[in-house]
Amino acid sequence: DGYLYIGTGDGGGGNDPSNNGQNLNTLLGKILRIDIDAALTYDIPSDNPFVGINGLDEIWMYGMRNPWRLSFDRATDNLWIADVGQGQWEEVDMIPAGEGAGWNMGWDCREGDHNFDIGQSYCAGQTFVDPVYEYDHGLGSSISGGFVYRGNNSSYSWFRGHYVSIDYVSERVFIVKQNGSSFASYHHAGILSNGGVTTFGEDDNGELFAGNQNGDIYRLGYTGGSLPINWDNVKVDRTALGNKVQWTLHTNLEVDMFEVQRDTKADFSANAKLGQIKSDPDKVNYFYNDQYDQPESIYYRIAAIMKDGSIEYSPIVRVLSDKEPKPMLVFDFNANQWRVNIPKQWQNSRLTLHDVQGKLVFSQELSDNEHFDLTSPVASGVYLITIRNEDQIWSDKIVK
Repeated sequence: DGYLYIGTGDGGGGNDPSNNGQNLNTLLGKILRIDIDAALTYDIPSDNPFVGINGLDEIWMYGMRNPWRLSFDRATDNLWIADVGQGQWEEVDMIPAGEGAGWNMGWDCREGDHNFDIGQSYCAGQTFVDPVYEYDHGLGSSISGGFVYRGNNSSYSWFRGHYVSIDYVSERVFIVKQNGSSFASYHHAGILSNGGVTTFGEDDNGELFAGNQNGDIYRLGYTGGSLPINWDNVKVDRTALGNKVQWTLHTNLEVDMFEVQRDTKADFSANAKLGQIKSDPDKVNYFYNDQYDQPESIYYRIAAIMKDGSIEYSPIVRVLSDKEPKPMLVFDFNANQWRVNIPKQWQNSRLTLHDVQGKLVFSQELSDNEHFDLTSPVASGVYLITIRNEDQIWSDKIVK
């Protein structure tokens, strides 16, 4: 829009002691917007949100902790902001073109997508805008924001539209891609030998560069084809329609097709290919209903068929058959004790007994016997009996 946008930190000190992030009468902890084409100092755009009302006229957005740095996507004019966190969360914000006026990004009521000092009176009744991506301090602790790649390098043309940032401390590269109304993300271990990236730039052709405090300048690119897939929440639920295979993909990048596969063995040597679902750039959640009369335990996996022809597989999920026998708890009146009948596949497991407070009162490794008599010296009361093996858990209640 021809105006200059400026990111300012909250002034430091830890926990924003002056509450600058939420204070509209200071320029600290803000995104400012000014007109620098004025003859002398600068002018205030007339559509800045606090012109003529409470708040400094220069303020465009507030609730920032330490925006480092911000950039515009040259293709869409969307504003991307990396905001350095304090104790736990680093965040990436994306402001669609033409929006953002008067937005409250949360600090110090919120840090990332989480409450921070939410009990302060000035937090009450506020509407906060959550980040499109965040990572905790197990992955890094000081984000340096970059640009959306819009270059023309044919070796990784698929990478256009991905936002790139690097953590100053861990040197991890964090990549975010907007897929319609959702955002996919990916992070990679540090690759810069001297590290400490503090700034980014782009040339006239949209190629990206990064620099550190040692004066090193890197040209950024990507080799090795598409980014690896981050599978999440691969599961199968038993329903009246059969087995519902579900998966979430937060890095739906360069996937052409998903193929759902089923087998009775974990090595997928038979590999029944059930069906294919076309990848949708606006989706991260998928499912497939397998109308299968399941006589035994089976395995599922998802094959992601990439646009370059390569295949990546999801984690494998095992589904147990309802027709498989399970342990049975019976009371032997003649012996005046409880007995557990144990099917073959449940033998050589561990049996435990807990009281109603959750205290372990008995534990026993089971042999290959078909039953087990509960003769443990426990007091009268209600207990939870559990048998656990590598693949499954069975439990029941005992009243002694």
